[in-house]
Amino acid sequence: LETFERWRRDAEREASGLLEFAAGDVLPPDAPTVDREALPGRLDLAGHALTVHYRFDPEAPDDGATVELPLPLLAALAPGETEWGIPGWRQEKLACCIRGLPKALRRGLVPAPDVAAGCLEAIEADRGQGFFEAAAAWLTRHGGERIEAAQLRAVSLPPHLVLNLRVVDLDGQVVGEGRDP
Repeated sequence: LETFERWRRDAEREASGLLEFAAGDVLPPDAPTVDREALPGRLDLAGHALTVHYRFDPEAPDDGATVELPLPLLAALAPGETEWGIPGWRQEKLACCIRGLPKALRRGLVPAPDVAAGCLEAIEADRGQGFFEAAAAWLTRHGGERIEAAQLRAVSLPPHLVLNLRVVDLDGQVVGEGRDP
């Protein structure tokens, strides 16, 4: 390590930026890019843009997306506000909900990913109500069978599709953490 550091210092003195690379220098041309709208660094909750932390570790309790929520804002959250979750995961979340419905209800909602995409396109602008309420109303109209928000809410989802809230006090200390039901 010492030899490398000595080489690096000398090499960077001769050619500054020698070890600086652009993404195109180290990634293949067909590498996927991060869609900042689908996976935002900040999420608007309770009227505030809050930081989102992402973690891919299916074994970890904070797998998926975690939002740090200051304790004073906890009471300001509207019912169902966090159900919308991360934009890039909404289609997968809704498709899982559709697949989790009883067969008689989901018969007119196939294929689930396509129906979920159509539903999201229609309800995306209607953020005035909870995710499950808006989705249930649209799915009822589309599928012809009455679907209740509670039925969608009751479907067991993979943890990464449910927003994790990390509540912090004014000193930044974690006072509670968990998935919003």
